[in-house]
Amino acid sequence: MVIRGTRTSLARARMIRSARRSRSGKMFNRRTSGNTSSRLNSSSRTNNTSETKQTKKIALYEEVQKAADDMQKTAKALLELGKAKTETAAKTDSATTSETASKTDSTTTPETATKTDNTATTTQTKEKTEEEQKKEIIAGVKDFVEQYNIIYKNLDELGGSVNTVFLSKLKQLMGNCEEELKKTGVSINRDGTLSVTAKTLESTDLNTLKAVYCKSNGIVDKLADRAENIESNAASTIQVMNRMYGTQSSYNKYGTSSAYYGNNGSWYNAIG
Repeated sequence: MVIRGTRTSLARARMIRSARRSRSGKMFNRRTSGNTSSRLNSSSRTNNTSETKQTKKIALYEEVQKAADDMQKTAKALLELGKAKTETAAKTDSATTSETASKTDSTTTPETATKTDNTATTTQTKEKTEEEQKKEIIAGVKDFVEQYNIIYKNLDELGGSVNTVFLSKLKQLMGNCEEELKKTGVSINRDGTLSVTAKTLESTDLNTLKAVYCKSNGIVDKLADRAENIESNAASTIQVMNRMYGTQSSYNKYGTSSAYYGNNGSWYNAIG
């Protein structure tokens, strides 16, 4: 009886130990499974965050590229206005031409005279009054300031050694022309961006506006050169990032979309 009771006790003890080991194994498996799932979710969140950062960077570079391209176009228009004659000067030139033509009528054939008249007429239609030129220059300066600020803010946000160099060169150039700009109502803010006092700009005379913004090798001309380098760097960077991160940008010379698609097809709105 004693032996049989002892065997029964040993059997129960083995069953209890086996049950405990089984429960312990199940609990371990649950913990392991939970930790693995947590790590996977964390990794997924990290990838999504990284993807969002990259698509935002591309959006900023595209804004830089477009603003730099627009700045070059604005600069070209302003430089052309600097070469333009006023309507009064055009009339004077026309009168001089007419007087010269009348002196040479005896030696000029009807065909030659017709060609001369047509040329004079075409030239005169291209001339603008001082008021028209002034309005166009003022509009160009306002566009230029807006484009400059987009480039400056985005380069500052993007950071990096190359962008820092660009910012440094922009600061230096604008600092050298600060007093000249102030006379026309354009000032440099503490954060490096520009602001315009419209009243001062609009009250500036045409000759001063042309001297500041429309002369060859002047501030606008030099900024256009900087913009060309900035645009080229932005375009190259976008191409590299598209290849590295599998993103799909949609910038072109006529505008840019704010929607991008990352590696897993998620959509990102750069404006938001």
